[in-house]
Amino acid sequence: MIKDETNAPVVAFRKRHGTKTKDHHIEKAQEMGRFLRLLAPYLPLAHDLPKLEFSSNLYGWITKFNQSYKNLSSALLGDVSELNARDYIKKTEDGFESPFFETLRHYLKQTNKGTGIVQSVIDISLLDAKWLSDTFKLSLDQF
Repeated sequence: MIKDETNAPVVAFRKRHGTKTKDHHIEKAQEMGRFLRLLAPYLPLAHDLPKLEFSSNLYGWITKFNQSYKNLSSALLGDVSELNARDYIKKTEDGFESPFFETLRHYLKQTNKGTGIVQSVIDISLLDAKWLSDTFKLSLDQF
């Protein structure tokens, strides 16, 4: 059921053939909006960015350039096959100097939400979301 609240996030959906926007779609989008309101003060604002000019060979050049470097997850996290949730959160927070996980952790505690919102916000598999959600349930001083 959609909650009537004064400051409920406003959501909009693109119409897709054969699908209908249902209450649970709106609730999920509003929940994402509530979380993003907490995170927004930490986001840098970009003003007066220069306009980028693209040439036809730019994408090939970018691909070659990117292949000469490690991907971000390897550079930041190392061997992810041996990584647990606590280490993933710590390395990501330190690497990006971001309050994202701390904000998410407090939001989950405050709202008593769980795996579903983690999966939506981070856009990860349900199993990975459960892995992080279970870690968030630990007390904050264990991080």
